[in-house]
Amino acid sequence: MLQPVIKWSGSKRKSAEFITSFIPKTGTYFEPFLGGGSILGALGNRPGYAGDQIPELIGIWDLVKSDPSFLANSYEKSWNGLQREGHTYYYKVRDRFNKKRNPEDLLFLSRTCVNGLIRFNTYGDFNNSLHHTRPGIHPETLRSILLEWSKIVSKTKFAATDYENLLKKAKLGDIVYMDPPYMGNKGRYKNEQFDFERLWQILDDLNKRKVKWILSLDGKSGDRDYSKALSAPKELSKDAYLLDGESSAFPRLLNSRLDNVTESLFLNFKIK
Repeated sequence: MLQPVIKWSGSKRKSAEFITSFIPKTGTYFEPFLGGGSILGALGNRPGYAGDQIPELIGIWDLVKSDPSFLANSYEKSWNGLQREGHTYYYKVRDRFNKKRNPEDLLFLSRTCVNGLIRFNTYGDFNNSLHHTRPGIHPETLRSILLEWSKIVSKTKFAATDYENLLKKAKLGDIVYMDPPYMGNKGRYKNEQFDFERLWQILDDLNKRKVKWILSLDGKSGDRDYSKALSAPKELSKDAYLLDGESSAFPRLLNSRLDNVTESLFLNFKIK
């Protein structure tokens, strides 16, 4: 299995094979909520656009594509500094990132922080702590991962932009995969909810433009009932599936109860 460049909350790495089985092999691929890029990586090298609203994250992906050696060398330098100086070095890099927003520093922090969790405060500053019991991925291991990914994303154009803006380029024959934040989850940078009503409008617009799309939705907020919220994508889609913890398909969602959904996949087209 392809190893990730960067860990990301809500990663679809375990379900990537199942999800990509629905993605047509032709047409330009769009992924506007890129995160750790699990689906992009599972698809292999194909023309497409990938975006996210976090500029530093897209900066990492641009470097993976254009200069993976620079990214690997930077990580190795910081990793060696951490082994030599300990926790003070980690917090020195964290302070530097919060001032300069260097993508290479974000990669280092993501690989050495607690549980690899990318976490920002309301001011947009990275605030996760050092994972004291782990040294971070070895530089040579990460270098191999970066070089492998660089080949995979060579045809992908990355953009630090809002998802609606990225999808303006999508046309008939293209395919869009969307994995927005969890239902009930707070925004990545600011303490605000993701606007799902806006997402439903954009899905409706893609339908009118006859652009194929696949939507992942995760309901992971305790006992909350998302049946009402899930009714919107159900009405906009033509097919849907439930996934279990091992990412295998349940009976199709369109014929199932909605109140127990933890992970679902909606499509606005039927699989032949």
